[in-house]
Amino acid sequence: MFGKLVPCGGGPPIPLDKDAVVVGRNPGCDIPIACPSVSGRHCELQFREGSWWVRDLGSKNGTAVNGVKRENQRVEPNNLLSLGRQRFVLAYRPGQPPPRPVAANEDIEALALSLLTGDDEPAAAAPAPAQQVSSAVPGPQLSKTHRPVRATLGKLVPCGGGDPIPLLLPDLTIGRSPACDICLRFPNVSGKHCRLNLQEGYWFVEDLKSSNGTWVNGARCQQKCLLPDSVLGLAKHRFTVHYTPTGAGPPPEEEDLFAQSLLEKVGLAKRPVAGRLPGVRQNEDDADERTRHRLDLDE
Repeated sequence: MFGKLVPCGGGPPIPLDKDAVVVGRNPGCDIPIACPSVSGRHCELQFREGSWWVRDLGSKNGTAVNGVKRENQRVEPNNLLSLGRQRFVLAYRPGQPPPRPVAANEDIEALALSLLTGDDEPAAAAPAPAQQVSSAVPGPQLSKTHRPVRATLGKLVPCGGGDPIPLLLPDLTIGRSPACDICLRFPNVSGKHCRLNLQEGYWFVEDLKSSNGTWVNGARCQQKCLLPDSVLGLAKHRFTVHYTPTGAGPPPEEEDLFAQSLLEKVGLAKRPVAGRLPGVRQNEDDADERTRHRLDLDE
């Protein structure tokens, strides 16, 4: 296999098992993509001289590499390839050999992982010169032996079961709109529901004025740090956030207004004193204080 296309919106990767493939909405294409923004024959991918090249086939919405529309362009490893509104990370190892035969009982995904990580290389293989990875899209940095590290920055695992959603960029929008980086086609998810942002090695979530709210560990929030294994709720849909922090500690958070009552927001009520529970009768000193306050008002 020559690499794979990893959907930025989640879903299984698409293996590239030939050195030339046509991508488009037409079912007769080598890689059919059923999306209105993708043309019938959208583009052609060719593996030449150890690298992938993309050639637009006169598509209506264009083909872009790292956000820039191109007619014919080399695609570096882990660059972002956009076909209309569909976005993929093109993951491959430069200069890799032709695909070897796959046994009937061999796992295709395991083979793809071994090719991308270089685990099947001979021990005596000569090291190849390091390749420069585009800084426009974060991805695995290549060592002198072309052994990339993990391409994802984490993943969202649906609590109700389903395929994990890889976090491939440090700034992602989630919503029902196809223009979002992660598209969740649920009626109770807003068009642009929330934003995930990687800050100092920790993931943060910011609600984008969604109708049904963004929740972290059961509490509604406007902005919150997502510690590893936190449960992120978008309306009624819940995901466990899996990642490994790279910072020394999470950055300080701003005060969350969702934690305040309406009266507290407008300054008409004091927040509870530390150590006291709302609605619980306090001691006699508190009662005397309230009595003195009423007397002052009468005077």
